[in-house]
Amino acid sequence: MRASGIFDSHRPLHFPLFPVGLCPRRGIRAVLRFQSLDASQLQSLASDSEDAEWDIGGGASNKRNPAAGLRPRPFASVADLVASSDIDVVSVTVRVPYHLDVVKTAITAGKHVYCEWPLGNGLAEALELARLAKEKDVLGVVGMQACLSPEILYMKQLIADGFVGEVLSTTLIARGGGWGGEIPEKKSHAYLLDNTNGATMLTIPVGHALAGLQAVLGDVENVSAVLATRRSTAHVVDSGEKLPVTAPDQVLVSGVLTGGAPVSLHYRGGMPRDRAGLLWEINGTEGDLRITGPFGHLQFALKSPSAAVIAARTWLSDWVNFR
Repeated sequence: MRASGIFDSHRPLHFPLFPVGLCPRRGIRAVLRFQSLDASQLQSLASDSEDAEWDIGGGASNKRNPAAGLRPRPFASVADLVASSDIDVVSVTVRVPYHLDVVKTAITAGKHVYCEWPLGNGLAEALELARLAKEKDVLGVVGMQACLSPEILYMKQLIADGFVGEVLSTTLIARGGGWGGEIPEKKSHAYLLDNTNGATMLTIPVGHALAGLQAVLGDVENVSAVLATRRSTAHVVDSGEKLPVTAPDQVLVSGVLTGGAPVSLHYRGGMPRDRAGLLWEINGTEGDLRITGPFGHLQFALKSPSAAVIAARTWLSDWVNFR
């Protein structure tokens, strides 16, 4: 989706939030916490639930922000929300199968959209939404937040400064989390097991990882990949039942950077047994970078206290933690 317009800096923007968990046709209780958000910027929530609470700008959770004297206005549906003239930007963070309908409804109403990754369930939906945003001349943004994390930006700067010299190759091995043969709850996690829902290890953590990798090292070309579903069922902890699995639990990607350096990526389902779930190495003629973390969701893992960006430039030298 292209950035086809600009925001008027003299007019406040009102952000309706569609939090994960407050999904269409699902009325559940949720507590929303926006510690750093100016309450005057939060105008609306769209949910089937009338029993939602929020905590805006810090303090105890409550249904009214005493500092601003505001109560964000709930809407019963996305259509009702985007029909409001008070709304400028729609942030879409519902489950992937709902992205197409919610984003399309917002764009058709002329609203700017920030949508979490993946934009749609497959390439066809993403292209459809991009085309619609262009036609309506609205700003469409897809959330690839790992690309703007301080760690990724710092690594990009180290590469640009020549810290590793010429990049010779890069390898990323990680654990993808929820596709490891067990899920904690059926209600919140079962949909991840069905490949047709578009919320898989390939589309979520691998997508974020590849975006971060390209942000640091540039584009990948000559790509080949292998997908495998090695676990045909998953145990559900809260119900004790077994559910079928059609989403891949092994994702292997290989390719070549535009500069000629080989790329290798392997994601495995589940969490690591030793709490070391992310290893990304960049090997160069003058030095190496090594990025470690507790799991393979790059958009979250680099924020963990146990994550590290470390480097070495000479043989047998100590690795230096740049964190």
